[in-house]
Amino acid sequence: MSHFLLLKLCYSVPSMTEQRYLPLLIESWKGNSLLEKEELFRIAHRVRQISRGLTGTRELAGEPYLDDPVSLGAYLCYYWPVSYRTASFLLSNLPISLKKIDSALDIGAGAGPVTFALIDGGVRRVVAWDRSEKALKVLRHIARRRNVSIQTLVVDLEQRNALPPGPFTLITLGNLLNELWKNEPDRIQRRFQFLKSLLSSLKPDGRIVILEPALSSISRELLQVRDLVTSDGELHVEAPCFRQAHCPALPEGVCHTEIPWNPPSLVREIGRRARVSDRRSVKTSYLILRPSSSRPPVGSSPFITDSPEGLPHRVVSDPLISKSGRVRYLVCGQMGRFSLAADRAQALQSNRTEDPRRSFSQDPFDLFFSLSRGDVVVFQNVEKRETGYGIRSGTVLRILNREQFPR
Repeated sequence: MSHFLLLKLCYSVPSMTEQRYLPLLIESWKGNSLLEKEELFRIAHRVRQISRGLTGTRELAGEPYLDDPVSLGAYLCYYWPVSYRTASFLLSNLPISLKKIDSALDIGAGAGPVTFALIDGGVRRVVAWDRSEKALKVLRHIARRRNVSIQTLVVDLEQRNALPPGPFTLITLGNLLNELWKNEPDRIQRRFQFLKSLLSSLKPDGRIVILEPALSSISRELLQVRDLVTSDGELHVEAPCFRQAHCPALPEGVCHTEIPWNPPSLVREIGRRARVSDRRSVKTSYLILRPSSSRPPVGSSPFITDSPEGLPHRVVSDPLISKSGRVRYLVCGQMGRFSLAADRAQALQSNRTEDPRRSFSQDPFDLFFSLSRGDVVVFQNVEKRETGYGIRSGTVLRILNREQFPR
């Protein structure tokens, strides 16, 4: 297929993917969609430098590195598709359909990966803010080629006191919050106050979606901001938490989700050449907030229980396997974070003695061993153990939501 035909396909397809965006991204960077071998080499080398500057020394976090032409090309060809995939996945799991959202504000929009995830999800009007005019120029170029209208504004959020116009149904912050006031000792408090200030630009039933890199230090600081949110009470943490109290992962733990992905071949090749990651999955830490005034009423319980049974819990770890064959996950719910475990030997014994007519969807061991990070589960009749709870033959386990699904 010629590059011209590929570009024509990009502009005419209403539902875009990372693969279809790549020719547009390359064209917005250099004027045409042809990527030469020498340019690929330079991009891969710069991706490696950017990776070190964002995840190692962190000297590039919050800096206008996209003003450098080669860095912009590296970002567009490698990091932009990653951010688009992350945003598309999480936005598709919002409690409200994007097609019902009439307006959104993307703060720290950059070249627009979250902005276009909003557009492609069905949001009718999007306003994009960023400190880099060069990044917003790329966003506008893609918008023109896609024949969509996006209002852009250059704003330095650390310097500007004016709040965004509104009200908006959705406000997004993609890989932004960790870059604000990053060297200030009171950065956690400042970030919390910034989020709280957005309430005046949010509709009463609106949401604030925060996406952050899954680095341990960044994830931990996001949880610290989260704790200020829950203690203040004006914003409610809708996801991923079921607990509106101190995060049990702190002070040393982290919380992130991992999203499966089949990346475009160009992204895989750049990752291989840069020796960073071929991006078979993407990881992110996130929060979905809503005004507390819009929360549905919570019914009072006639009794107080010290058991987690019957309450929703989110799986917050990969499977942890011991030498004895025991598999455990960390799960988190209203009562905190603890281990939920099962023994493979016990599962085999249970399978030999259980009714053969019992389906996979009913067997607690089969369901347990199929769990993935991010899944939401409810369980009953579990065995109390020293460090948590265990699955046994009489356990009832239900999966309320599977966060990871193939695209």
